[in-house]
Amino acid sequence: MTVKLPPGMFDTETTHFVDASPPPVKSVRLRLAAGSTGIPAPVTLAVGRHIIGRATDASMTVHHPQVSRHHAIAVVNEFGMTLEDWKSANGTFVNNEPVQGAPAIVSDGDTIAFGSVQFTVEFLR
Repeated sequence: MTVKLPPGMFDTETTHFVDASPPPVKSVRLRLAAGSTGIPAPVTLAVGRHIIGRATDASMTVHHPQVSRHHAIAVVNEFGMTLEDWKSANGTFVNNEPVQGAPAIVSDGDTIAFGSVQFTVEFLR
């Protein structure tokens, strides 16, 4: 059986595998999408667990009537980000797909939304 490896995955000169994994995520920047309101500037979330919502005790406060007081939980780690809806009234979405039950994996460049408030995700490495 012949297996084709993507370019850069195998160094034929030394016959060792080359680490092609991306550098670790240090933080995540959320930029408000065009047409959305509720937060004045991009927000950077460091590695850790973040409550997102309208309440003043949220890690990321979004002032919008479609956002619940404690709307969602974002977890940022060295591999990326997960997002979990926290029984919000208007839903949490990743690329327009509702987040239900288990946390959803968020990728660099994805669009996430809390109710109708949308953000573009950027991993900072």
